[in-house]
Amino acid sequence: MKKLEILFFLTIATFSYSQVGINTPSPKATLDIIAQPAGTAADGIIAPRISGDNLRTKSPVYTAADHTGAIVYVTQADSAPAGKTVNVTSAGYYYFDGTVWVLFNTVTNNPLEGSSVVKMRLTNSSSANVLTTKSGTYSFRYNGTGINNWWEMKSNTGSNRPISVFVSENWAPSSQSSSVSPNNSNATTAWSRIPGSTIVGATNELNVFRIYDLTDGKEIILEGNLIDVGGTIKQAMIATEY
Repeated sequence: MKKLEILFFLTIATFSYSQVGINTPSPKATLDIIAQPAGTAADGIIAPRISGDNLRTKSPVYTAADHTGAIVYVTQADSAPAGKTVNVTSAGYYYFDGTVWVLFNTVTNNPLEGSSVVKMRLTNSSSANVLTTKSGTYSFRYNGTGINNWWEMKSNTGSNRPISVFVSENWAPSSQSSSVSPNNSNATTAWSRIPGSTIVGATNELNVFRIYDLTDGKEIILEGNLIDVGGTIKQAMIATEY
């Protein structure tokens, strides 16, 4: 009997300090869960589900020392958010940061929420460097390999798109300028100068264009930088699409 007790406690100790696998005999982490693509059983992990009101009533239970990093799924907002649930104003996944519950960031398809950013690091200036917005609607480039050229754009939708370039700015070592008057025009299917833009007249010059799409209501902010790096003209682009 004593031998069985020793074996039992040794087994418990082994499981307590080893990695745990579900659907795998060889876990690769503290907890490793492998999906079962065949069959009818659902895969996934379900966090504890609780209403915001109930989570608030349990606030005294959660301490920074013991529960930082805890995750729950709130099924509905707290009707009187306060204290640790002050941020629990909608359903969703929340984690406890040691002080309050914080909603995990989410990505939605709502065109009025969030933005997308694409960028091109500094590279030798060339019209072959093309930056396309995340949606694919517009593309941008610098049309030359040095100064005295300009930034260009085109529509990728197969037809011209009405746009309004309502602010364009540039900064150079010796001067700064801006144009705030809307310049209504079209983004054509062929490369053309961004409406209202001026020739890039210096190296180390940053140009910013704010383009409003009159079809979808999108705003695109393009930053184009032309800079002299060790005697070589290089360019970089960043496009933010809202």
